[in-house]
Amino acid sequence: MQADLGPLALLGLFALASCQPANTGKQPATTGATGGTSPTTTDGGGTVTGDTGTDAGTAGDGGTDTGTQVLPGQTVYINEFMADNARILQDESGEFVDWVELFNAGDEDVDLAGWTITDDLSQPDKHVLGDLLLPAGGLLVLYADGDTDYGVLHLGFSLHADGEELGIYDPDGRPIDLLSYDSQLQDVSAARAWDGSATWSMGWPATPGTSNGAGDPEPDDDAAIENVPASVWDDSALFSDDVLPHFDLELSAESIAALEASPYDYVQGTLIYDGTRYEPIGVRTKGQNSWESITEKPSLKIKLDKYVDGPGQLLGHTDLTLQNMDNDYSMMHERVAYRLYRALGIPAARATHATLSINGEPYGLYTHLETVNQQMVARWFDDSDGTLFEQWDVDYYDSYIPSFQLEYGPDDRTDLQGLADAMEQSDPGTAVLAGSEFLSWDSFRAYWAAGAVVGQFDAYPYSSPGDDCHVYDDPTSGVLHYIPHGMDETFYYSTYNVESTANGILAATCRQDADCRDAWVASIDDALDVADRTALYDYAVFVRDQIADLVPADTHKPYDDATVAYYQDDMLSFMADRRAELSRQVGTAP
Repeated sequence: MQADLGPLALLGLFALASCQPANTGKQPATTGATGGTSPTTTDGGGTVTGDTGTDAGTAGDGGTDTGTQVLPGQTVYINEFMADNARILQDESGEFVDWVELFNAGDEDVDLAGWTITDDLSQPDKHVLGDLLLPAGGLLVLYADGDTDYGVLHLGFSLHADGEELGIYDPDGRPIDLLSYDSQLQDVSAARAWDGSATWSMGWPATPGTSNGAGDPEPDDDAAIENVPASVWDDSALFSDDVLPHFDLELSAESIAALEASPYDYVQGTLIYDGTRYEPIGVRTKGQNSWESITEKPSLKIKLDKYVDGPGQLLGHTDLTLQNMDNDYSMMHERVAYRLYRALGIPAARATHATLSINGEPYGLYTHLETVNQQMVARWFDDSDGTLFEQWDVDYYDSYIPSFQLEYGPDDRTDLQGLADAMEQSDPGTAVLAGSEFLSWDSFRAYWAAGAVVGQFDAYPYSSPGDDCHVYDDPTSGVLHYIPHGMDETFYYSTYNVESTANGILAATCRQDADCRDAWVASIDDALDVADRTALYDYAVFVRDQIADLVPADTHKPYDDATVAYYQDDMLSFMADRRAELSRQVGTAP
């Protein structure tokens, strides 16, 4: 878990540094008896000496094996670095600056006085290190900010996030560790997979001053320059099935009053996730019939790039969506339903549970839902620069086309209008054929079939004019694709007829054409088979058990615990009987 790291604790004879809030300006660092400032170090066991607010841990997953370098007998490594530090590690003055972590894999302390470190391998002596000791088995964090006036821990250069070089040399000018790194993301460190490893992990959370994990160091004889790969966002922690995220919001009295007066307008706040503060961020309530006020249990939209001086993103996400599950009495629907859509290859959001506190008060259990935006679209389509519309109380008739809500991209409604024109054909088969120029029928039928399996009767094509879905106009295929959302009211009404009640014009036209209807029924068979192969029922049981202790702890939910238990059982019964029910209704395989 990410800790809120200030200056890290110091080893042995060095004074302990404490976490300080950002001040109004840097002060020159004080010197000790030896003339140097107190460095950030750890002991040889990888445990930080002193209170750092974090445990020793791994640097991340999924590194790239790059090979090793340097002279025989290497003990000093560039172990981790961050080239764009916005909110992870503060220096002694409370400022966030780039940093480099060194590791001593040897059994003896290393006096670094006279060693050099550089961000330009053609200039090895760019910065000469002062009176610093790197203990045996220990770590040392140096601040790459160009402010050498502020102490021996501060380097005469800063790091470039778009990629450059790093190297450290002994007093005789011999290369000890040489790197060339590609572009790095904000607040993501490049770290050896374990201390002294030849494998690099582009990981979050960063672990400055804390061991990346134990393992055998991997020196080499060939003095090669290691290539450190570009970093990419790893947002798996936000949507893990194993560990549910917790979010803290801090809202001023003024912001709360503003949300009570205008609940759909963003106000300024602070988000705290995994010990790191993200501020200022935009916060507003959301929802229609599920809407609740900020003092009850609101659904929330959190926008990290709302303000110019804000954080911009959290693990690559500019937006977070927290659903209050007001209409989901099982408190499980969204997480399970979206899983089926994704398993079918239908572009759909990731969903998990999360807990939320506002100003220190627990607000209970939420669905944490991936926001349908360009970032999400880019995970599913080769080209995310098309146009995304939200279908909200509209259908493919001339009068509705201007009312499709533009989410992003060029406001080009040519394919929407073309599909509406195609649906005007009197013969259903002709209409389907004409519509194929503008719509991926395979995508639509798969989306519609998944809705039949999970009982998504609150969305198009069951609602007409329809809502609870998006339509993406994909530049690569040149046709429209369906993206679902709004799964809170799924798994109700098991006997609701999945064919005769689908009155949106696309479904109504398709089911009147024998070939199109047969393809849709085949899509239902496929969805049922995928639900079985992926053990969707067992997953629902897992989710129920995982949140069992969180349900009674949620005192903000608008229903009681007995209601939740009843609807969880009802949901599981719906799932267990679904194949038999759909076989009875539309003739799917028993």
